[in-house]
Amino acid sequence: MKRCVKIIVTFGMPSAGKTTTLKEVVCRYKNFNYYYDDSIRRQGTCLNKRIKDIFEFGEYDKLYDFQLRSMRSRYEKYFSIVVPAAVDEMIYNTQIYTKALYFVGFIKKSQYEDCTEKYMLMLNGIKAPDMVLYVKCSLEEIKWRMMSRGLNHEKFYTDKYLEALYSSTLDVLIDLKRKYNVYEIDTTEKSKEQVVDDFIKENGALLS
Repeated sequence: MKRCVKIIVTFGMPSAGKTTTLKEVVCRYKNFNYYYDDSIRRQGTCLNKRIKDIFEFGEYDKLYDFQLRSMRSRYEKYFSIVVPAAVDEMIYNTQIYTKALYFVGFIKKSQYEDCTEKYMLMLNGIKAPDMVLYVKCSLEEIKWRMMSRGLNHEKFYTDKYLEALYSSTLDVLIDLKRKYNVYEIDTTEKSKEQVVDDFIKENGALLS
């Protein structure tokens, strides 16, 4: 028998539809408290400019620090949630970027190993979510969505880097499936209403 879902955490690539999907779920199930890392949001403009400079001018040494800060901030924020909680992104998403950056040679092996070691320690130190909501879509649609939303730093993402992000997402997903209840939802060519309708059809009773 499936247990009631009190903590949902989103996972997936940028532009897959994580935030849009989770906000629509919370809109329909108002008992859930929505959480996004506000500290990262407040720093977003500054950090996005840094990412833009990193990719435009090849200042890759800054990426290691960026990964550590992002992971630590998401980890600490998770401890302040009040259930039932819908958490938009967690340290799992940071690990996607860590792997991809290493795959394309933007961080050193020692930096990758340090980030991964800290990720594993944090992973073992948090309360397991009742559901990891893996929001996915095709890589081609992700590229189109990124061009459409026009975020400055994403304009400098190369095809090689996006392919590494896609591959890294699947790598992290394998580990998450071993540990947690993972529900996959495909947003390719679907409206947010269609996506959430499908999700609720299968999981609605667990959210009430």
